[in-house]
Parts: sequence; structure tokens; C-alpha cells
Amino acid sequence: VLDRMKLQQAVRNVNDTAVETIAAAIPGEAGDEFRRDATRDGYGRWLRAARSTRAIEAALQLEDLEESLRVAITELQVDCVAAMAEQDERVLAAVRQWEEPRELRMIRSRGVDNGRSREDTPLDEVTERRSEIDQGYIDALKDLLGEERSKDLPGMQTGRDRGRQWQRGGSDADRE
Repeated sequence: VLDRMKLQQAVRNVNDTAVETIAAAIPGEAGDEFRRDATRDGYGRWLRAARSTRAIEAALQLEDLEESLRVAITELQVDCVAAMAEQDERVLAAVRQWEEPRELRMIRSRGVDNGRSREDTPLDEVTERRSEIDQGYIDALKDLLGEERSKDLPGMQTGRDRGRQWQRGGSDADRE
């Protein structure tokens, strides 16, 4: 498992270097966009689109928004994008340093780590912080739109809420 982890890290490092080299060869914003997309694809498990980002984008598509509300949501979006980009950089750095193979993670999650109980890693801490910030923007959007208008936007339900809805007989179309 440890040998495989070292090989995976070596491949990841080669990929990261290739992405940086290609992005540097592409001029301007297109290079930055390539870097963002390639990094998100390569680390998709960790850098998935934030719920708040999806919800805010959907809220801005609502046709019946008053102009002052649209301006407030746009300002929230600017703050959210910047905050989530900062968190994504922290998560990316932590993944590169602390990610461990699935087998080791399963062993640790069972609390069987050489007799010690499971402790959070720095990766656990930064992903939890990212989730907290994401939830803060979800809550801010709810405050702006109100509970009724915001409840059907993508990203507004927690995993627990979606699970309850599914148990009540929701269809595949009800799933986000």
C-alpha cells in the first residue's frame, strides 16, 4: 500500500508539472483557465464545485429577482468565489501533503491505527473548514432569498436532507 502511494504521488507530481508547463505556454486568461480546469479534473474528489457556488449561480438565474436583491447576490457571489478559491488552494496543498491510500484511511477510520484512536489529519481539518465556509454562504443566500425561494435551488439541501427526500419516495429527477 505504501509503495503504491509513493507511485501515485510520483504520477500526480508529473501531472502537476505538465499542467503548469502547458498553462504557462498558453497566453493570458486561457492559461489560467486551463490550469483551473485541469487541476479541478485531477483533484475532482477534493475540489468539486461548492454547493454555495452552484446555489448562487442558480439564484442569479431566477427571473423574478428584484434588482437590489440581484446586486446583493452578485456581491455574495464575488465573495464566495474568492473565499472558495482560497479554501481550494488550502485543500490542494493538504491533499498533496496528507492524502493517504483508501486502505490506510479505512483502517484509520475504524480506529485501528497501531492501537491509537483516529485523529483528524490536516487534510480533514481543511476540508471541514471548506465545508463550513461553503455552508456560511449557503446560509447567507437563504437570508437574502428567504427559506421558501431558496429551498429548491441546487446545492441548498444537505446530504442528509437529500437522503430523507429519497427515503420518502423521491425519483431520480429529485436527486441533485
